Amino acid sequence: FSRTRVLSWPIMIMLLLQKSAKSMQLVLNEFVQKLSLPLVTSSAFTQARRHLRHTAFIELNQEAIVHVYYAEGEYARYKGFRLLGIDGSTVYLPRSEDIIAEFGGTSPNQHTDAIEPYGQASVLYDLLNDIALDGVLAPAKAYEVDLAMGHLAHTQADDLLVFDRNYPSYVFLATLSQQQRQFVGRCSRASFKAVQSMFGGAGPDSQIVTLKAPPSQLKTIRALGLPRQITVRLVRVILSSGEVEILVTSLRDESLYPTAEFGELY
Repeated sequence: FSRTRVLSWPIMIMLLLQKSAKSMQLVLNEFVQKLSLPLVTSSAFTQARRHLRHTAFIELNQEAIVHVYYAEGEYARYKGFRLLGIDGSTVYLPRSEDIIAEFGGTSPNQHTDAIEPYGQASVLYDLLNDIALDGVLAPAKAYEVDLAMGHLAHTQADDLLVFDRNYPSYVFLATLSQQQRQFVGRCSRASFKAVQSMFGGAGPDSQIVTLKAPPSQLKTIRALGLPRQITVRLVRVILSSGEVEILVTSLRDESLYPTAEFGELY
């Protein structure tokens, strides 16, 4: 984009942000007409797009949306917190050798050697203000907890992180505790022993417990400088269907965060 040309960097960005369902050539024709520019072919657009780094959109999101939105400090909060959700999804990708080499994939069935490429998407999202603070598309075999760890660089002390049952590993919870990040996460039935007991109906609906690092993870925990035990609160939530869910949270004060509110919060 160093030379003077119709498809300059700003023009390319504006074109790509339009998300039209029309054919590319029709979009180009309408676009250049509005700006009184010379006609551009879809082939020229495709060639110019190859020179555009995807990081441009990451920087634009941070500078033009995230920083601007929060600059004045006037935005929806939950009891003083930004309420941020972390979640991931599998995204199937176009099949090409370059994409398969970058992301990997899987064979659709045992009768073919064809690879179906896909990536792991992970997003940190402001649930009350509809703002994506951070997002990443990682290789197929990426571990979603590792991707969630990467989002923490975009969080701050007054955030409350919400996440599903795939995330509450000891390492993740200990990392959040060490970085003084507040959290509410859903636990699986195969989770910590105290969680399993609560699924079985033992004890009150809100309990303060100490979680100890699993022996199999001690080497990793030492390498990361994490505490070998953390104190959390477990909350039992009964859904309208009668199903039981157990939440793990750093919000331990019952007077500030009553047990009855956690179902709606999650």
